[in-house]
Formats: sequence, C-alpha cells, structure tokens
Amino acid sequence: MSSSSLKPSEKQWLRHQDRLGDLGFRVTANQLEYKLKKWKFRKNIDKSTWVEIDHCISKRKRAGKDSEVIFCGKRVKLETVEKETNRHRDRRIFAQLALQQSSSPVVPADTQVSVCTPQPLSMEFEWPSTLPWLRFPAKDLQIILSAYTAKTLDNEKIRPEALVSAIFHRENQLTTNIAQFGVSKLAAIIGTSMPESYSQEHLQRAQCLLSGSREEYLFETLSMVIYGLSNNIYNLYEEDQWKATMTILKTSGLLEISVNLKNLKSWTIDGFMENLFRAAMDRLNNVTEYVNAREIMAVLKWLLALGQSPISLYEKFGHLFARGSFKSTAFEGSTDPVWHKTMLEIVLRSNGSNDVVCRIAKLLLKHGASVNLDRALHSAIRRRDRDLIDMILQHGGSLYAELECPDGFVYKETALTVAAATGLSETQYILDLLASWNPSKPVTEFINADVLISAAAHGKDDIVSYLHSKSGIVIANHFGIMPLHAAAHNGHLSTCQLLFTLHGAYVSGVMPMFSPLHIACHARRPDIVHFLITKDVNVNAVARGGYTDEEQRTVRRAFQISSVLRGYEVVCATSSCLSYDLLSAALAAGADPNEKNAEGTSALQLALLWGWNADPEPLYDIVALLLRNGATLLGGEVVLAIRLEDWDLVDLLLKYGGRLLDTGKFGVTALEATIEAQHASGLTRLFETEPGIYDAGSLCAAIATGDNSTLQQLLTNRRTKPIAHTLEVTAVGMAAELGNLGLLRSLLEHPPSCKIGPMPSLYIVEADQIIQYKRRKYDSDDRHSYTSGSPLALVAGMEFDEAREACSELLKNGFQADRLTWAVAAGANNLAFAQFLLDHDQRYQGDSRHEHRPYKIPNPLLAAVKHHNKELIALLLRAGVDVNEHRRSTWRGRSPLQWAVELGDFEMVRYLIEAGANVNSPPAFDYGATALQLAAIKGHLGIAKYLIDFGARVNALPARFHGRTALEGAAEWGRLDMLELLLASGARKTGDWHRQFVRAVKMAIKQGHHTAANLLKQSLGWSEEDESLFQTEGILDHKA
Repeated sequence: MSSSSLKPSEKQWLRHQDRLGDLGFRVTANQLEYKLKKWKFRKNIDKSTWVEIDHCISKRKRAGKDSEVIFCGKRVKLETVEKETNRHRDRRIFAQLALQQSSSPVVPADTQVSVCTPQPLSMEFEWPSTLPWLRFPAKDLQIILSAYTAKTLDNEKIRPEALVSAIFHRENQLTTNIAQFGVSKLAAIIGTSMPESYSQEHLQRAQCLLSGSREEYLFETLSMVIYGLSNNIYNLYEEDQWKATMTILKTSGLLEISVNLKNLKSWTIDGFMENLFRAAMDRLNNVTEYVNAREIMAVLKWLLALGQSPISLYEKFGHLFARGSFKSTAFEGSTDPVWHKTMLEIVLRSNGSNDVVCRIAKLLLKHGASVNLDRALHSAIRRRDRDLIDMILQHGGSLYAELECPDGFVYKETALTVAAATGLSETQYILDLLASWNPSKPVTEFINADVLISAAAHGKDDIVSYLHSKSGIVIANHFGIMPLHAAAHNGHLSTCQLLFTLHGAYVSGVMPMFSPLHIACHARRPDIVHFLITKDVNVNAVARGGYTDEEQRTVRRAFQISSVLRGYEVVCATSSCLSYDLLSAALAAGADPNEKNAEGTSALQLALLWGWNADPEPLYDIVALLLRNGATLLGGEVVLAIRLEDWDLVDLLLKYGGRLLDTGKFGVTALEATIEAQHASGLTRLFETEPGIYDAGSLCAAIATGDNSTLQQLLTNRRTKPIAHTLEVTAVGMAAELGNLGLLRSLLEHPPSCKIGPMPSLYIVEADQIIQYKRRKYDSDDRHSYTSGSPLALVAGMEFDEAREACSELLKNGFQADRLTWAVAAGANNLAFAQFLLDHDQRYQGDSRHEHRPYKIPNPLLAAVKHHNKELIALLLRAGVDVNEHRRSTWRGRSPLQWAVELGDFEMVRYLIEAGANVNSPPAFDYGATALQLAAIKGHLGIAKYLIDFGARVNALPARFHGRTALEGAAEWGRLDMLELLLASGARKTGDWHRQFVRAVKMAIKQGHHTAANLLKQSLGWSEEDESLFQTEGILDHKA
C-alpha cells in the first residue's frame, strides 16, 4: 500500500502541533522510529496481512457481502485494496482451491487491520469549529489522567462488556456484544450523536474499542462518557447505566484528580459536571444500600471540591419528550414554588440513611447550596431526624412558616402539621420547641384545626388524644374541613370513633358544606358509613351548593379530596360500597328508588354493575329492596344478572317484568351473556323458551368459548336470518384466526353482506405508533372499543404458514386487505404475508372512510422502520404506501422519517430520504415535531447534521400544542453541541424569533440545564431587555 494513503494533511499536523509540543519530548529520529515500531504504528500493510485480507474479502464476496479495509483507523481506498490484493495473491489453482475450502479467515488483531461491511451512511461530516466538544481540551485531560491511569490499571479489572451500556444505551443501538458491529458500523453509530474533531476519527475510535489496548479502550470510553454526560445523552437514573459509568470514571482515575476542572473554561466540562451532579442527587431518592450512598457521597464531594455549584433549583416533573417517547404531561410553565426542589430538599427526601443524608446536607450547606429552609425543615421532620431538624433551624429554618399545600385536607402546612402526621414523639418535640421559643404564649395558640386534621388524616389516634388534652377546642379549617372529614375519607375507623367521642359529628357553630357521611360514601368506606348511621347521622343531608367565592373554593377543595359530591344517597348505597343499611334508611326516609347518577344509570343497574364486589346474599337483598320500593327496569338488568351468574337474581328480575330477550349495554343479549358465562342450564332454558333465538354476538361468544353444541345450534338458526350485522364479519375473522377452516367455510356459505367488522384480537400501542397483534379472548364488554377492519387483519399477525389457507379463503370470498391489515402485517414484521397480499393484487388504500376510528391506524411504514426492515419498506412502497403519510390530527403522530429520526436509526433515515421522504414534513398538531426537532430533542447530532445538509429548516415552527422549535428542544434537554450546531446553521435569535429564543433559555433553566442556558445567553449577549422578557409571566405557555 502506498504511504500517501495514510499521509496526514497539513491541517491535521497543525491541529496536533500543540499536543506534541505539550508532551515536551526531545527525541532523535531513530528513537522515534524505534518506538513507533514497538507500538505497532505502521506505514504499510505487510505481504502476509494482505494475503489474509484478500482471503477474507474473497470469502465475504462469495457470501454476497461487500467489504472495506480499515487500517490504523483510516479507510483504505478501494483502488489501493484491489491493487495490493492482486499483487500479493497466490494465483496457483491448488492454492486458490485450498483457500476456498479453508475455514473463515480472520485478520490478526495485532495488524491494526479490520475488514468489514461499508456503511451506506458513514456519518462523517464537516463540523462547525464552534461545537463545545471540538473545543474541549482533551489533550489537557489526557495529560492530567496519565499518572492516575497508570496507578489504577493494575488494580482494576476492566470488563468491556460491562461498559457497553454506558456507551450504546440508545434505543435500538444497544447490544451486549459490540464486536458484532464491525469497525465501520460502530463508527457510524458513534457518529449518530458525537462529532469528529478530524476526518475518520470515529473509525479510529471504533478500532480502539474493538481491538485496541486496554489504555486506548479506557480513554475512548471515558471520552464518550464525558461527551454523553455533557450533552445529557446517558440515562444515569438507570442502575446498570450508573454502575457502568462509575466503573469508567473510577477506573480512568478521573475521580482522583484534584485539579479545578472549571478552570478549563469548557462548556463540555461544565455540562459534564452539572449532569453528573444532578444524576447523583436524584439517585439519592432511590438509594437503599449504605455502600451505594457512600459512592454517591464521594462523587458529590469530588464535584463540589472541583468547583461545581450546588446553587440550583431542579424541577421534578417529567420532560415533555421522554427517552424513546413523549410524555403526556401538559407543559404549563408553572412558576409555583411548590413544584421546585432545591438540591437540599432532594437529599432530605431521599431513601438514604439519616447518617449519610445528614453528611450530604452539611456538605451542601457548606458549599453554599441554594435552599428553601422551611420545606427542608418539614422534610427533616418527616425523616424523624432531630439532628437534621436542629441543623436546619440553626441555619434559619422557621417553625412558624406556612407553606401552600397542593393537595390533601390541610390548608397550610407548618412544622407542627407535618409532625402531627409523622409521630407523637415528633409532635411533642416541635411543641416543646415552640413553647421554649415563646414562653409567654400558651401552647393552645399553636394547635389549630390543621394540626388536628393532619393527625386525623393519618389515623394518629395517640396524637389526636394528646392534642385534644392540650387544647379541647376543635374547629374547621379554612376549607370548612374538620378532623372527622379527614379520618372518614381515609378510612380510619378508630380515629372516627375517637373524634365522635370527643366532639360528635359536627363542631358547634360550624356548618360544613358536606357531611362526614358524604365523604365516607364517596370514598367507599362502608364500615365508617355504618358507624355514622348507627350514631344517627342525617342520611338525607345534601351537600350545599356554593354561592359565594369562598364557598365555591370550598366545594372545589371537596372535589379534589373526594371526587364529585352529588348528595345522592340511593346512588351512594348502590355503588361500590353497596350498603343495605344506608339504602334502607334512605328509602324509609322517602328517597327515590329510581334515582340515577350523572351518566343516567339507575340505582338498580348500579347495584348489578357493582355486584361482583359483594356477596350474593346482600346483593339479592339490595335488589329485592329496590324492586319492592318501586324501582323500574330500564333494560339490561337481566343481562347484568346473568353475567354475575346469579340465576336467583335473574328469576327475581323476571318476576318484576324482566325478559330473557333483554339487551344490555353495547347490544349484548341475554343469550350472549349466558354463553360467555358458560351456564349450561341457562342455555337450555333459553333455547327451550326461544328455539329460533340467534344473534351475531352470541355466535362470536360461542366461537370464543369453544361451545360446539351451542355453535351448531346457532349455525342452524343463522341460515334463516339476514346476515348483515358487522359482528358476522367478526365471527368470520375469529374462525380464520383459529385456523378452523371447516367453520370458516360454513360461515362463508352464507357470507355477511358487509366486509368490515370489529376485530377483537387487535390493539394499538400509541406510544410506538404501531399496531400490535395479540390473540385474546372475545369479550362483549370490550367490543365497543375494538378497531374495525377486514377479517384479514386477524390473520395478518400470524405465522404465514398457519394463515395461508384462511387468507386464501377470505380473498376468494371478496374480503380485501384494508389499511388495518397492512398495519398489522407490518407490526408483526410479517414480510411473507405482505408479499402474499401483493402477489394477489392487494394494494394499500390510504383513505379508509369505512373503518372505525381510522385516525388510530398508523402508517404501516412506521412498524417497518421500528423493525429496521428495508425489504418490508420496499414492499410496502410498491403496495402504494405513501412514504410521507402521517395523520397530523393524531396525538404525537409521526411520519416514517420522523419516527426513524426519533429512534436514532441513521440507516433508516437515509433509506427513507432516498425513497422520497420529506425532511420538512410538518409536525402533528399535538405533541408533534419535525424530523430536525426530534433529532435536536433526542441529541442525535449526526442525524441532525445530515438533515440540515438535506435542507431541513432549522427555524421550522413547532407543533400547535406542546411543541418545540429545534432550539427549544435542544435547550430543554441540555444538548450543548446540538445548540451550537443549530446556532451555526442559522437558528434565529432576534426579531420575530426573540421570544422563542428566550423561551429556550427558560426551558433549559426549568429542567436544571444551566450550562445550556448560559451558552445561549452568551451567544445572544444577554441584556436587561432579555431578562425582562425572561421574567414575563406565561412565556412558557404551551400555546405560545
């Protein structure tokens, strides 16, 4: 091979000039040549290696594989490979035969040569020099680490397979054996998210990972971890990822250095330290072992000692875009301090031991962590740690602070209300502190309604008694809630009994808007309902409607605590608690036995609906009581009783006017319910009463239960009926799915007039945009939710050999492959079935107006992309599927290209673009995103560069609801290099885009990515005007 193929350019020499100078070596040419030989730095590939390369390429060619040669991290030109292999090839016939018959050749690892499959998309680009990673002083870090690495390599066992997840834990790229990739594939995968500082750097990096020395392997993994953490790519909240990352950081010696990394003035270092700090703090919430806590403690001490600032608020709700999928949480941009946690609060609310938590809390306070001492104090009280309580009080925490309580019964949360919910010892301790700080005040001044409510809500009888002994005054709080309300709602019977003994059901002078009985009924507490009734509580008390602003606020609070209060005692008694005593008392007092709930369901129907939750005897008594008092049958009651398999109830309902031909909800007949219940005597009774009885739902139920005798009776009756119901199509599909060709042909002797019906074995996983096939039992209760389609859809997810004959029968009888069929076949990765359809002239119909809820049926290409099946994609395109079709009205809808980008599948991205995919396809209206916006959100830097090179609009508008511009998405997720790429590619900052830019800064800070926010601020030249806009209320409104 000619030396020119590996000769570095002048630009590369200049790039490494400083590094060579920093090394400070003064050596002769002979000394340098000797060392290069010893280190196996080669100028040329020797003859024996070329022979092995030729053998390997020939073997791969016979297997139909293309090949490329990588030498010392550089791709050898094809003409050079051809020239050198031809020159060194043994052309003797017997030598060639021997080579063909030999085992698979392997190029020796020590030759620094790899023969692998060339990648259609190498992910090699010209990058802007302003990217943070390209400005990262890796050479300085390598010099710093060299001494520490030498110490640790002898003592630490490096297991490459244990470190893989820390590098490649990215959706479909994860593997347990990186060697199966090959150098080219591994380099391309790295290039999906990481830029190159020089041409073909990732090839060299991949070769080091696959066959380099332990030192080379370790430094490359460390580099990738630093880059990944700086861009918030790695998910350190997963245990395996955290362990692998810690192994790399400890083994490299990085955690041993004492140099202030902040002095390197690197966005990469700032982002790395910030995200590692956040991950360590968050892991405290889940740490259970002392050893793990000590490891986290060591990381935090190291970060703080090296200059990481603990001053930050971190918001604890989910990101709009989760790893792998969108979250459904609305992005409202709330600035309510209740939703923010300081680092100190995260520590105090963690699962770590009090010893470790106390040490970390002191460490944070020592380094000037921002704090909300009052919330921190409450967390310390919950931990029952007096040392922490005293420490926080010494730093300025207040025993008197009243904090907003976002939910629950307490109006204002104080140190004493928290203690009352925690334990008697804590309550006494806080009261003693309050008394010692206020010797002139009686202790009764500190015991208000919220303190007693807090204790009652948690069933703390001892605390209730103690507080009552100190202060006999019991009042309602600001919401009109009394301690008895809280105890009744939360099911604390003994507390209710205690409170009733102390002050009865009501407090003198207080008229609550709803009674404790209302609360107990709606919270489904039958034991407490019974207790209150025995105490002669008014069962006809009705919750008053609110008229004043204050009363309306109280009603809203009641709704938050105990669902919607309606005041319907008969409905309450026949709902989930099924209280005969309450029902009897209500009816005796004149309540209406035909009372209905808000949905129009009668009390009798409710009792039968909730009957599964009660013993047969009480249920029978409740139904009988309602009927004796004049309850009327509205329809469906007999079906409900049959489903309970309670024929005594059936007879009772028939006695009061029920019919065996009754039809229930969703058209379920008594016959269908009886077949599903598999009640033999009931079926005999029905057929004796109505010999010609038949309906399509019953046919489906008979097929599902395998009741052949009933099935034959129904088939006989079916011949005399019009075959028009859509469930007839369901029955045809079920027969085909079961592979019961005899039944299928019997049904097709009298085929249904319609060709579309509900398909019971299908469901849609919207998060993946793919229809999943799953065989499940037909259930009449669920059929209203079935997706309608061709019966071919039921066999599209089966093994093709099992489905071939049934599919042929269906096609022969005029059933067509609809949109659902193609989607299911693609979801099951069923290439053979799709090919069969195409061979039988079936074509994809994009507009399927006859389908039930067609907007939920996704583009079949989405599934093919998920399966990484190019052959299936090509077939679907030939069948007429539009590569750009996606339904923008679908929640978080995706085009195939957008989906491939979100998955980080660079090969699919290239394939779809070459097939005509629009790189600027607009986003779905709600939670949608363009391809580039998704690349920015997910941190797929290489894919983003590829899209930009193909004309993707950097400033494309976001989705109408819950959308992000590319810059906003990158900022919200802390993607530093992505931010700089977008800015270098024309992301706008001023004019009409100024507000969006400031929103991006706000989003970064909102999610704790202060480094990303600072990078953006610096790029704009942050001004007072910008800060004023930043503070504007509602700037993060999701509609903005």
